[in-house]
Amino acid sequence: MASFKILIAIVLLVEISWAKPNGNKIDIKIPKECDKDGFCSVKPEGYDKLEEKINSLLTPHLISSFADRMGQEPTTELSPQSDWHNCPYVRKLDSSYTFLYENLTKTDYIIQTKLLSQTIETVTCAYEKIDSGTQQCFQHLGLGAFNMQSTCKTSTAKRSLLIYDDTAHMIVQKDFNVPCCCTCSITNSL
Repeated sequence: MASFKILIAIVLLVEISWAKPNGNKIDIKIPKECDKDGFCSVKPEGYDKLEEKINSLLTPHLISSFADRMGQEPTTELSPQSDWHNCPYVRKLDSSYTFLYENLTKTDYIIQTKLLSQTIETVTCAYEKIDSGTQQCFQHLGLGAFNMQSTCKTSTAKRSLLIYDDTAHMIVQKDFNVPCCCTCSITNSL
């Protein structure tokens, strides 16, 4: 009798492991504006169908846990000109729908619905406002006299976002490297 129960348990485990995910593949067309790698705030064609699927998967606990990310209006601002001697930056607050990886073969669908919206803040160097020479930041320190150069670089930080996993047909939390600041890097030019 015990071996029969074990056999039934094994059969059930095998059937579960062979089971296909329940849910049809939703056709999403990525817009041309999103052809480059990174975050894209243009809503792809077909995302409305995906939003219906996502809303059916969202639990009240999940919505309340991520509710602090909602309510911010999209904005873009340039750092004050008085601070441009120390790496001018662009701060952007936006809702992205997709993230395309560098190899351009995989796209993550970031959850953006009426029930749960995730605003992403990015801060990048305003390279068009930065001198192209060897003294890009902290020019007033006279680093050139010490054979040192300064350059502005965009730094990143990890930020977790909820995405829709279209293979497993479920909502998962995933970490992304998000541009977070423009830093001044000082190196010896010898």
